[in-house]
Amino acid sequence: MLGSPRHGTVRTIGSIVTDIIGAIVDRYTLSEATLLTQWSIIVGQEIAAVCMPIRLTFYRGKHEEGILLLKVANGSFAIELQHRIGPLMERINAYFGRAVVGKIRLTQGVLPRPLPNLLLGIPEPTLLPPAEEAALAAKLAPIHNDALREAFICLGRNIFQNQNSRQRVLGNRSSQ
Repeated sequence: MLGSPRHGTVRTIGSIVTDIIGAIVDRYTLSEATLLTQWSIIVGQEIAAVCMPIRLTFYRGKHEEGILLLKVANGSFAIELQHRIGPLMERINAYFGRAVVGKIRLTQGVLPRPLPNLLLGIPEPTLLPPAEEAALAAKLAPIHNDALREAFICLGRNIFQNQNSRQRVLGNRSSQ
């Protein structure tokens, strides 16, 4: 046995790891994770409030036209959602740019409470007094890019909120 020649070729570790990772990726796709994390963006707040994705399964060797299992809050929402399954599948598939979902199954159950926006990294909207909001909008009016202007408005609101909260804390300390 020691003297017998080996058959095959020497393979690098990179090619072996690629084969292993390819097998894992074939089994688990990012579609399910994206559905879970982006559910309210994909289907809208109205539908996301009454149902949530539980599992997305694909037939062996395929990554399209899977079966999406949704948990629905109660029977009346399930009936309503049953009538919206076609547009719902179209919306999900349009988000991914391919036919990820081919069938939707519904199950009823208690939905977990949604995480607060703070835990998801989404800042709570800050409201300014109308006079300060108008002043901020006037200062940022020369910016022609709408997305950039909205980002600066959000930043200005947060700065104002931080200044007010700091003043309240410092005001409470100085009175003690």
